[in-house]
Amino acid sequence: MKKTIAVLLAALMLLSILSVVSASAIKQLALTGKVGDCKWTYYNDLKELRVTDGTEIMSDENNKYPWSSWDNIGQVKKIVIGNGIKNIGPSAFENFSSVTSVELPDTLENIYYCAFDSCKSLKSITFPNSLKAIANHAFACCGLKSVKIPKSVTRILFCAFISCYDLSEVIFPDGISATVGNSAFYNTNLKSVYLPAGITQIDELAFGYYSTDGYTDTSVNGFTIITPKNTVAEAYAKANGFKLKNAVAIRDWKVTGIKNLTYTGKPLKQSNILVSKSGEYADFTVKYKNNLNVGTATVTLTGEGDYYGTITKTFKISKAKNPMTVVCKKTVTANSKKKTTIKKAVTAKNPQGAVSYKTNNKKVTVKKGTMTVAKGLKKGKTYTVKVTVTAKGNKNYKSGSRTVNVKIQVK
Repeated sequence: MKKTIAVLLAALMLLSILSVVSASAIKQLALTGKVGDCKWTYYNDLKELRVTDGTEIMSDENNKYPWSSWDNIGQVKKIVIGNGIKNIGPSAFENFSSVTSVELPDTLENIYYCAFDSCKSLKSITFPNSLKAIANHAFACCGLKSVKIPKSVTRILFCAFISCYDLSEVIFPDGISATVGNSAFYNTNLKSVYLPAGITQIDELAFGYYSTDGYTDTSVNGFTIITPKNTVAEAYAKANGFKLKNAVAIRDWKVTGIKNLTYTGKPLKQSNILVSKSGEYADFTVKYKNNLNVGTATVTLTGEGDYYGTITKTFKISKAKNPMTVVCKKTVTANSKKKTTIKKAVTAKNPQGAVSYKTNNKKVTVKKGTMTVAKGLKKGKTYTVKVTVTAKGNKNYKSGSRTVNVKIQVK
């Protein structure tokens, strides 16, 4: 009877353990399956959706995705798209309202319409240099604040970033060759935009417009387009009555003349900065930050006149040599039969950091400049004692040592 009970108890314990393990596994790896030709996995604990091992994220024949019916779609915080995936299909991640982070692969080429529409918590995203097209409404109503368009992009379709109300910066690189569709950046917080010569087409309402009632198109007060002369962007600015500044962006220009410097106690500035490209030199203003103390200083170069944009560089400020000097009494007198104290025998001037003293004679010590000579030195003899003074240094100065000689006449 006892043996039977023991067996039953062991079986119950095993079932309990399996139940705990199973529950833990379900909690960690909630759902998984196929989408398009890819594998998808949702990690409930991490609130993270990963899509990997394929080339296209596409809906089924009913235009549905595996997560289309999720009740907790608003709980997803992060989306990770695996390497090898080239296309993100229409409305793939629409209404993922709590997503704050999206990782895109270096293989991505196309983001289809409404792919990230209404991802209201998405504040930033990094596009790969493989990206070719951003389709209509791809990022409509997102929380994006700044967008950097890769040079590889050739098409930004209509309403791609419409109603991104916090979007205050869009960066187009020189060398891009792209078209911008109707209302692509409508209803944003853009007050100005730099458009390089490679923007070959700008459709109506693409930049500089908003609406408060959903029907009336209103131009942004003071909206400014910065662009080189004789460009499509210049024509767009004139046609829409926007402010126009003809300038060339210097963001990717070469900067020379910035060197590492040594602390001096005063704000440090570079003396020969040049910003150039293909033999052309830009005009710019210079602003410094953290350029007084030892560490990393920042210099910001901002184009002026015919030049636009900023370049930020850093330089190191290293510790200076310790400025401490040491003076001493050349000759002092000590008593052979008792301890002798000589005040101000050694004086450290302008030391940086804690000061310590060391001598080459065990019977002679120095502390805070006062020399103490123990009894026992031979009467009538003169000793030459080397005193090494060390300043430890601090955040702006190196440690430093000075050695002086003091003659001790013993009586």
